[in-house]
Amino acid sequence: MTEQHTVERPRFGNRSSPAGEPHVEIQGLSKTFTGRADPVVRGLDLSIPRGEMFGLLGPSGCGKSTTLNLLGGFLEPSAGTIAIDGAVVNDVPPYRRGVALVFQNYALFPHLTAAENVAFGPRIRRMPKPATREKVAGLLELVGLAGHADAYPGQLSGGQQQRVAIARALAVDPALILLDEPLSNLDARLRADMRVELKRILREAGVTTVLVTHDQSEAFAVCDRVGLMFSGDLVTVGSPERLYRLPVSRQAAEFIGEGTFLPATVEHVGPGTTIKARVTLPDRAIHTDATTTVPGIRPGQEGQVFIRPEYVRSATGDATVSTTVEDVSYLGETVTYRLDARGQQIWYKTLGTGQAHQVGDTLSVTWSGSDAVFLPEEPSVRAGGSSPQESRAS
Repeated sequence: MTEQHTVERPRFGNRSSPAGEPHVEIQGLSKTFTGRADPVVRGLDLSIPRGEMFGLLGPSGCGKSTTLNLLGGFLEPSAGTIAIDGAVVNDVPPYRRGVALVFQNYALFPHLTAAENVAFGPRIRRMPKPATREKVAGLLELVGLAGHADAYPGQLSGGQQQRVAIARALAVDPALILLDEPLSNLDARLRADMRVELKRILREAGVTTVLVTHDQSEAFAVCDRVGLMFSGDLVTVGSPERLYRLPVSRQAAEFIGEGTFLPATVEHVGPGTTIKARVTLPDRAIHTDATTTVPGIRPGQEGQVFIRPEYVRSATGDATVSTTVEDVSYLGETVTYRLDARGQQIWYKTLGTGQAHQVGDTLSVTWSGSDAVFLPEEPSVRAGGSSPQESRAS
């Protein structure tokens, strides 16, 4: 009878605090580079629970990669503190922080096999050979590469190389793993597949993760919560659904997706986060309920009502807006219509069961007040680990 040998999956990081407890605490973190007047990162406050997969999302130059390098110890803060497991690590070098970084270009050793790349960290730390072999086997199984242990990086696809890089990072039992644009070098189809794999691997590993990306789909598919950064400020933190459905500003709404902005004036502020607004269209005004994510909204305040295109629907009656179809984009799974309401543009999206309307068609549309968001003209929103909109939702 052949003896069955089961490879034991590795365990990661310092488990001094239970799952859900604060693992990373950032307070007042700022970074200003010599020769620059404005900080690249400005007064950032953030709390990340143990085991969470957290994403930093924003355009190029917003400060997200600088934040990642500050977390990893590759840059020194100009102000503020970073604590991991309750200990401030501002002066702790990278190799003593228990942090592993997965590079954008994978940075695998081309002359080492997949197994040898994964074993590099444990060998540097003088782990016994039997334990190293066991750990490497478990990690290659975890990332789905058990049959590619002897392959060199040049013999592996981009997605396979990325998984080797993740396994190598996990091999040092990091308390925290940092991912810098981890899927940017892959083609579109492989990126979509790797999002699923990346989430599975990191979820199964149970290690606290910070992922930096400019790709909304990547952040939303992989992360439990996402922080949105603009010009060095962390402007909002929340679940992917909340960031999409309830943006805190026009800039946030446009970065995360498309939608319709209609000029509006607040008529009544209701309980909680609800308001009633008067939407001004070129030919008439309509009244709508809406939600707001910005505190301090008052009657008479001007701004815009924002509606995602999938929340617009065709309808008839007094509360509808009459439009003309200006453009149709058939994308297979969806059909997007650009509508004109006498000079006011409205976006309308349906499932791609077929193109129901043609350019030039007249179409009356409406929306639900629960799907409309009021955004004031000049929002002043700053958020950290418990943002205003997040706090009201909890």
